[in-house]
Amino acid sequence: MNSMRILIVEDEQPAADRMVRLLRNTGRPLEICEVLPGIEQTVNWMMSHPDPDLIIMDIRLEDGLCFEIFETVQVQVPIIFTTAYDSYAIRAFKVNSIDYLLKPVSEEELGLALDKFDRLFMVNKAHHFAWEQLKNDFTPSVKERFLVKIANKFRSIPASEIAMFYSEEHSTFLYTQEGNSYDIEIPIQKLEEMLSPAQFFRINRSHILSFKAILEVVTLSGTRLKVNLREGLRKGDYNVSRERINRFKEWMNR
Repeated sequence: MNSMRILIVEDEQPAADRMVRLLRNTGRPLEICEVLPGIEQTVNWMMSHPDPDLIIMDIRLEDGLCFEIFETVQVQVPIIFTTAYDSYAIRAFKVNSIDYLLKPVSEEELGLALDKFDRLFMVNKAHHFAWEQLKNDFTPSVKERFLVKIANKFRSIPASEIAMFYSEEHSTFLYTQEGNSYDIEIPIQKLEEMLSPAQFFRINRSHILSFKAILEVVTLSGTRLKVNLREGLRKGDYNVSRERINRFKEWMNR
């Protein structure tokens, strides 16, 4: 039996190490082609290497959601997705002939997913994947309003009135175009999955900005970018992370 060539796309090193260990514990003949942490590295790798037999991929990577990979390169390889969140359409995804595993992935669940891969894909490697449908099945609906508590009352704030979200001292805040901040109980990583990609962009680990809030973008030393917000909005250092610069420019130029 030929070795199964597997590409792992995972931005958390402990999770990546665990996956490699679980795969080797299956006793199957396999080869780990590479372990990659993000979208950019995966796209570059796939453009310069032959396709693996299988990809095991985390949905939320260090530089965005993995679906951006499919928008850049043509992927015709079966994928087993993993994620720490269960906010995706698991049932819809299950019928697409590949699998979706919640972290921490167990050895039994991984084994069943590999058995499914053997049944469905090793026999028919010409299987066609409808990636656009898959993306639609897995992409959560855009959140249009956020409920915040003000004293002993609640207020629903439309996404269109939000200037940004930011994290500070292990808390996440919603900041409105009027200049008011409200504590919300949604991690900034999860917010990124809920917001309209046309209206909001996560410029770094702690800030998601609305396009409406941006006054200008300034080039710092080298290729670094700093975002200045409109007059009256919260002052701060809104620098775009180096790995997000190209995607930020594309977003600003839509």
